[in-house]
This record gives sequence, C-alpha cells and structure tokens, in this order.
Amino acid sequence: MEHNETDNNYDYIIVGSGAGGGPLAANLALAGYTVLLLEAGGKEASVSYSVPSFSGLAAENENYRWDYFVRHYADEKQQKRDPKFVPAKDGVLYPRSSTLGGCTAHNAMITTYPANSDWEYIQQLTGDDSWSPTKMREYFIKLEKCQYLEPNIAKNTGHGTSGWLSTEKADTSSAPKDWQLQQTLASCKKRGLDAEQLGKINEHLDPNSVSVTEDHSTGYFTIPQATHNMARNGTREYILQVQQQFPKRLFIQSHALASRVLFDDIELNKAIGIEYLQGQYLYSTTPRYDEECQLTQPVVNKAYANEEVILCCGAFNTPQLLMLSGIGDPEQLTQFGIPVRVNLPGVGTNLQDRYEIPLITEMEQPFKVNELANYSDDPEHDAFLKSWLADRTGPYNSMGSPLMYLKKSFPDKVDPDLIIFAKSVRFQGFFPNWFWTFNPIKNQFTWTVLKAHTNNRKGVVKLKSNNPRLAPYINFHYFNEGSDDGGEDLNDIVQGFKFARTLMQDSPFKVKEVLPGHAVQTDEQIKQYIKDQSWGHHASCSCPIGADGDKLAVLDSRFRVRGTQNLRVVDASVFPKIPGTFIVTPIYMISEKASQVIIEDQKRKKS
Repeated sequence: MEHNETDNNYDYIIVGSGAGGGPLAANLALAGYTVLLLEAGGKEASVSYSVPSFSGLAAENENYRWDYFVRHYADEKQQKRDPKFVPAKDGVLYPRSSTLGGCTAHNAMITTYPANSDWEYIQQLTGDDSWSPTKMREYFIKLEKCQYLEPNIAKNTGHGTSGWLSTEKADTSSAPKDWQLQQTLASCKKRGLDAEQLGKINEHLDPNSVSVTEDHSTGYFTIPQATHNMARNGTREYILQVQQQFPKRLFIQSHALASRVLFDDIELNKAIGIEYLQGQYLYSTTPRYDEECQLTQPVVNKAYANEEVILCCGAFNTPQLLMLSGIGDPEQLTQFGIPVRVNLPGVGTNLQDRYEIPLITEMEQPFKVNELANYSDDPEHDAFLKSWLADRTGPYNSMGSPLMYLKKSFPDKVDPDLIIFAKSVRFQGFFPNWFWTFNPIKNQFTWTVLKAHTNNRKGVVKLKSNNPRLAPYINFHYFNEGSDDGGEDLNDIVQGFKFARTLMQDSPFKVKEVLPGHAVQTDEQIKQYIKDQSWGHHASCSCPIGADGDKLAVLDSRFRVRGTQNLRVVDASVFPKIPGTFIVTPIYMISEKASQVIIEDQKRKKS
C-alpha cells in the first residue's frame, strides 16, 4: 500500500529499501508493527532487472541509476593517471541504484558467505557476544533458501532452506559447448580440479559451506547467485510479498528523498520522524537531474514514528543524512550553517572498499557466445533473451562467471583475501557507458582480481552543501594516501595479479595480453598499473559500530546512533572493517540481526 500523507504516523520509519532496509521493513511488518518504507526511487521493474546476465544493463538504466563520481586520490597527478577519471565530474563513476531494492536491483547477485573473523572482530571490539560467528551463521540460515543442494546436504553444511532469499548456481553442464567456460575449465584442470569434481560441482565446490569457512579453504569454487528459477530475486520480491500479505502494516513511499531526521523539542535528541522531498529525479546523481529538475521545488512532507527511525541509505547517503540532521563533526556542520545536535566526528570517516584490477586478454577468434549475445531487451533481436524468457535456459541464466578461485595472497594469511574470476568480455571498471563497451568487442576475456579484507580506513564522505539534493564529496584515498602504511594491500594484489597471469598462460588457446600488456613485468610496474587502474563497488564502513569510549564510533553494537534516542543505522556503513568478499550477504545478515535486536528492545520496553 502506498503511503498517504494524511496517515503519517507509524511504529517505524525506515529510510532506504536496499539490502539493509528492505528485509528489515519486511521483518518488522511480519512481527506486527506498522512500517513506512521510504525509497528515493520508484517501484518499476524491467527485463534488465530480472535477467541475470543483464546486471550491467540494469546498472545503466536511467530510470533508477545514480551516478556518483568519486575520487580515489587527493593527489591530482595520480588521480589523472586513471583512464576512467572524468575531469568534468572530477571523479570516477561509482554506480548506485535508486529503486525498490536499492543496489540489489543491479548487483551481480553473487552470494558468498563472509569469514568468521569478520564477526569475531565486531564481537571483540564491542564485547557483545551476539556477534559471534556461530550466532551470525543463524541469520544466514534464516534468510537463505538454498536451491542448489539437496535439502539434507544444505542443512548439514550451514545453509538455510526456507528463507526469503533463493540461491542457485548457473548450469555448468553446458560448459564444454561454452567458450566462456572453456578457458576457465582448462586452467582448472592444471590447478587440480579433475573431471570427477566437475561432475559434482555443486556438492564439492560450495564456498558457503560451513566447513569452507571454518577451514579457511582456498581453490576453485562455483559462485552462488541470488536467483529463483534463474531470475533475479531478493529484497524487492521480499518487500512486495510482505506488503501484499499485510497491506495495512507495510507502507511504501516511493520517490521520497529524505532531507533530515526530525527530533523531539522536549526530549533531547529523540528521533520522532523524517522530513522528505516528494518527486522524481530529485537527487543530483540521477542522469535525469537536468536544469528543469534543479529548478523544480519539490513538495516537503513529514512522517512520524511512534517507536524508531532507522536509516538504511548506504555508505554515502546515510552519513550525509546524519550530517544534514546535525549529527557529525561540528567543524563540518558549522561550515554549512547546520546547527550541531550531536558531536559525532566519526560520521563519514572510515570509508572503505575493496580493490579490483583487470587482466584483459584477446583471442584470435571471437567467442561464439559473444557473437550471439546482443544484450538487448527485445527478444526478437536477441536469441539468448528469447531462450531465457521461454524456459530460463541459455547463457543469460547466470551473472556470467560461474567459477571463482579463492586464494591467500601469502601463506601466513589466516583467511583467503583474493578472488580471481573471469568473464568473456572486456571489463576494466566503471566509466560513462561502460556496459556498452561489452558488445562491440567479441574476442576479449577479462580476469578480475578482487582484494578482500583491505587495510585502508581513510576514505571520507563530506558535505559539499546543506542542500539534501546535492551529492557529497567522496574520496577513498587509495593505497599510499590511506592507512595501509606498509603497502600490504598493494603487495597482496601483486600476488593475485601474477596468479591470474598463470591462469591465462594455462589456456589451451592462443591468447594475447592487451591490458596491461607484456611491457608491465616488474613488481614496481605492476604496482603502478594497480594504482592507476583499480576500482571498487562495495562502499562501506562510514558510520561504524565501535567500542564505548571510542570517539569515532558512530553506533553501538545494537545499531543505535550514539548520543541519540530512537535512531539506528542498518546498512553497509555500520561495519568497522569491510567484511567478506562480496558485501551484500553480510548486509543481509545484519538486517536479520537488526530485526531481532529491534523486536527484543521493543518487547523489553513494553514489559
């Protein structure tokens, strides 16, 4: 049911419908509470949303894409060495999504379980044992509906079988016919993956098995994806399912851009509601934010929460909204004429991301699968789409990379910190119209090296203005500008890059390295290439949970904003250190945890 401005009181108001806010809203409604879910984008879906191979096309959809331009460096010379840098925007494209489901509407659907050490760190930091790995695994079991394993195997390996998030794996039985997989599987054979294992690929190569996590396992694994019947599923579907079931509990207000948190005038710093702007394409990151949009004066609405306000806007927008509400570093707030409500200097600090770097090769002949793939939303012009629409078969039923290699950069690492995966496309990061570079180039292959458990904690989100429609300043301060003083991240990625080269060399096909090319050979040359070309898309940690007494801790272990009442944050910004390899699964897990915590606190309050 759509929110009606005349009925503006709810138990809970949740701002943002992504991986944190969407499941939280649904869970609270299922528990019997009335919930208003505010979403800056719309609710419309599209073919590009549903087709797994169209995640890039979904990210380019003008109806709901938000184009942030972020800096990787403060140093101008180093920043301009990045070919993805856009001078007119003073940054590198960082795609986000503004629609029901948030970035789960355009992500690659990769669903991988984080390391136990990610939860142990928060447990030890806060002294809160509810963050223990054993207890956090229970949330994963609760939310997952594993469909790629037999139910008894799934239950015995730490999976859920009845949750709201369906997980599947791409069909690898057609691999011998698929050029996209042949190169990967050829190198698998040399790296110790035999034919018998390939025949049991789902059972033996599951990265989310509890034993893989506990044993810190490395090697080849298949990639679980968040699909149901080989179509994207996740936050959006869960929200709509619960709303249909309980239309008088869960209310959705779309095209609602939150502008500030409302506080009680009597009780100090008690959150009582949200002020929001009503209208389409109000935020400056939308490609439709033209001159007409900028001049439009949107309707200003207010909604009120009887219990709590919960911010789930993501690592860029949650700190921005807190600062616009007077919560943050006083020096920054007063610069833009914002009255200081809570002196919380950690807001917008500690911003983190992973690093990704490409190794691109070229084949003598085009890949057969690429010759037929048009990435069109018209089935009459795309045979693969027609096949997918008919019976969910063909190359479009996966995100495009069914296997990954999980590796430790150095033997003394406790957890694997590198993932290497491959796709039969040219992909070197994000820049305007990046997805459309896939189609014309039919004979290139990209090995991507992803560095997890990064050490840099020096990224920032800062206000540029007190106007809620303008995006903040974002700088990740990569490598030598960050807090990784010993250069550990850079050295780790060099090891991953060299390993990717060995995989390329194992190929039975004649290949030519086109990026970075054979001129880049020494460790120093590789390091410079990495510094010039790296990117990320798992922004997090900008409103971190921390220990009592830590002046930079924004939240306590129960997601409460310090110095306030009835205000919480539940999204990627809450982590003190970036978890896992792909961040969406840890966010889903904290959303489930927050649901339980909030319900517990409410029952305690009423008792």
